Amino acid sequence: MGPVEVSSPRRRYITLDGLRGIAALAVVLHHLGGSLAYRPMEAYLAVDLFFVLSGFVLAEAYEPRLQAGLGAKGFSLIRLARFYPLYILATAFAVLFRLWHLWKVYLGLALSLLKFPLVASPLYPFFADLAFALLLMPAPLAASLFPFDEPAWSLAWELGINVAWARLRPWLSTRNLAILIALAGANLIFCGLHGAPGVEPGRLVPGLGGGSAWGWLHIWNGFSRVAFSFSLGLLLHRLPRGGVPMVPPILLAGVLALALCFPVPQAAAWRAGYDLAFVLMLSPLLVLLGSAAEPQGPNLRWFFAELGALSYPIYILHVPLGAALEHACHSFSGFGLEGLAPWGGLALLGALIGASAVLGRFYDRPVRRWLRRAWGVG
Repeated sequence: MGPVEVSSPRRRYITLDGLRGIAALAVVLHHLGGSLAYRPMEAYLAVDLFFVLSGFVLAEAYEPRLQAGLGAKGFSLIRLARFYPLYILATAFAVLFRLWHLWKVYLGLALSLLKFPLVASPLYPFFADLAFALLLMPAPLAASLFPFDEPAWSLAWELGINVAWARLRPWLSTRNLAILIALAGANLIFCGLHGAPGVEPGRLVPGLGGGSAWGWLHIWNGFSRVAFSFSLGLLLHRLPRGGVPMVPPILLAGVLALALCFPVPQAAAWRAGYDLAFVLMLSPLLVLLGSAAEPQGPNLRWFFAELGALSYPIYILHVPLGAALEHACHSFSGFGLEGLAPWGGLALLGALIGASAVLGRFYDRPVRRWLRRAWGVG
């Protein structure tokens, strides 16, 4: 899920900010489902909306600068500065939580390494995973692409296609872009109909729920999702929007929330059709309609803007922070949050929203400004 920051003047799409925030909250609710006694099963489709939004807004923000001479390297550093501060903080939370939660195990392994440094140890994969995580790269020895913070898989895919777009942009005419979208869409349909690996080994789940782990199905699924949706976002930005109907933003937000929370059974035969309909049609339609209408009234504009500001912090931080808070609750009270559902989950959600808002404002923004100055891409 990639947030977009721009230093050059451009229009701000507040409705799209709000849609991104709602999608991020749906992902959080999915991962906190046990403590809320409710899990929106289709929330993973939020990632596809993020990719469309990224293509649309980056084209608005950076295409003029790339045409004016901003190189692919400078653009890549700008994007890395936007992703990295909160990502590395989330990774640090995850590592500290592991060390706190399993310190006796890791201490025993470390002592054994002092005696037998050449003996294979479970610590070696831990250090390897950490080294790749610090570089914002998938961990080759783990089952998940990002074992410390699983939602980061979408950041890696997005950063990769962002860099590819900056380098290939001169060759991406509207015709070539349409061909790319058609090819990626065909791959996407194959992935949806074929299914994605589920929790049980060897079992495929209908739909587009793959991309976060290793295995050719996951990799092909993730590539197809980001290639199609990001490219479609670029194309939507090139389309004239003078005749797009003005749909109330609150209605668009409601449709998105309903679509991501619709209770599709995981093993349903028509789950693939639902996922493909969302990605191929509803997601780009929401972005197109959202780009043509802005919230009316200061309160609604503030609400949508705050949702947008919260979207990236809570998306990238909620897994490690949520795990640490849930463990702390169990340690001090003796009760797991699932046993206190839904009130425990609501309290955890409130804590995550508050922590994400504070860290986004007082940590993320200053650090990324500093990075951009340090890298000379301000």
